[in-house]
Amino acid sequence: MARCESEKVSDLSTRESRRTEPAGEKPVPVLVAALTTSIWAAVVGSAPVVAVALVAWIAETRSGAPAYDAVRVAFNGWLLAHGAWLRTDTGPIGLAPLALSILVFRQLMRAGINSARATGAATIGGGAWAVLAISTVYGLVGGGVAVLADTAGVHADLPVAFVAAAVFAAVATSAGVLQVNGIGTLVAHRLPLPLARALPSGALAACVVLGAGALLAGLCLAFAADDATMFFGAFSPGVVGSSALFGLSVLYTPTAAIWGAAYVVGPGFAVGSGTSVSAVDVSLGTMPAFPLLAGLPVERPATWAGVLLGVPLLAGVLAGVTAARRRLPGERWASTLLGAALAGPVAGGLLGVAAYAAGGPLGSGRLAAVGPSPWRVALVSAVEVTLFAVVGAASARILATRPDRSSAAADGDPEVAVDPGAGEESVVADEPAGDVPGADGTAGDGAGDGGGPVGAGDGRADAGGSPGEPIAGAEPAMVVEPVPDGEPAQSVEPGADTKSTMAVETEAAPMSPAQRRPAEPLTGPLGAPLHGRPVADD
Repeated sequence: MARCESEKVSDLSTRESRRTEPAGEKPVPVLVAALTTSIWAAVVGSAPVVAVALVAWIAETRSGAPAYDAVRVAFNGWLLAHGAWLRTDTGPIGLAPLALSILVFRQLMRAGINSARATGAATIGGGAWAVLAISTVYGLVGGGVAVLADTAGVHADLPVAFVAAAVFAAVATSAGVLQVNGIGTLVAHRLPLPLARALPSGALAACVVLGAGALLAGLCLAFAADDATMFFGAFSPGVVGSSALFGLSVLYTPTAAIWGAAYVVGPGFAVGSGTSVSAVDVSLGTMPAFPLLAGLPVERPATWAGVLLGVPLLAGVLAGVTAARRRLPGERWASTLLGAALAGPVAGGLLGVAAYAAGGPLGSGRLAAVGPSPWRVALVSAVEVTLFAVVGAASARILATRPDRSSAAADGDPEVAVDPGAGEESVVADEPAGDVPGADGTAGDGAGDGGGPVGAGDGRADAGGSPGEPIAGAEPAMVVEPVPDGEPAQSVEPGADTKSTMAVETEAAPMSPAQRRPAEPLTGPLGAPLHGRPVADD
């Protein structure tokens, strides 16, 4: 078993290495690939926020500020998306626009994939060197952006910007490089079975909770559409300014979804010091005039929102069922339940990371604490998912191991399986000879030595070898004969008694000894037998 596993892993490593080194292509130097992909990722990641800032600058014609100031604001937002806090006169700002963070993360993953393919990083050392080069170059780009975006009122510390951009790039590019060189697959094959089973199950549970949070946030915002419109009208930005404000709201849409997930899990979130928004308590103060905040509840949830509070429990059951369906034949109960139980900490850890990313200060005043508590969300979600994942796994395994109802037929009369392509003769041949009249040639006087149809004679048989005596309690067989040409076929009414029809056949006059002799088979001109009804001697 271990030898087969090692051979599978080695074959996988060989295939991945061949994929990363195309034939006839010379590998690109790592520094060149890192420089190219890092700069391109920074350009693509900053383009949306620069566009939003320029649109807002065009709308605000009364300020008279140059366009470069709008670009500085965009660069500060780009740094904020990487986790670099901004220093302002009113306090630090650390609430990241997660939509931009997701875009930048995806672009850096692509940078890692392209760099690994271009450099042929098929080994652990080659992949680590590519990640280090990309993260270093990207950190330098982040430091340069911090210098360009520095203003008197808003700025990011240069070391903080460098470290935040480098760490962000290292995580994203590592995910991309592991996809190319296959090291991630090799590590996954060597994980313990319960842990390898818990990772996808826990991720599934976390995605279900996040989806419920996004649904809740969308419904709340839809019900508060009038209040959101009032927020737009309070700024009086016009068409262009409204578009910029809408774009800024889109950048924070994933943040609202995570807040909704924290509400569904139970701990909820805060929008400033002394505030709380959860299923148990809702206490709010003065809110900033931002359209997404119009969907915040002002009282305890209604019935339709309370239904969503059971989503984490449903996610736990789903994770447990998924883990149980991945079990191996003959696997012990302890291994199955352990894999389901570990899905809870995995889901809790993922939701805790999401809660951390969706929080941060918006100044040093009462908005210094904004967002959910990461450790509370992680702890509560881990407990909920773990408990119900074990229940789901146990239920799924019990249902899977329960005997089928068809196996209960083994204690009763066995059923005869009939092949759709087989005829009547093959079905009769499978029955025991002692139960079929005429199987030994004694039942039915016109059947010959067991070769004719059952009951082809006068319906009389003998139990001890003497012909002409009916078997007590036996039903005579009904003969189905072909209708000659020119004669009308007899039809049986739907309500007619079949026993009366059988009685007509059995009450016919007994045949003479000459008629009981089997007829000679008819032959054609070439001696081939002609199939048809045998004709008795006159």
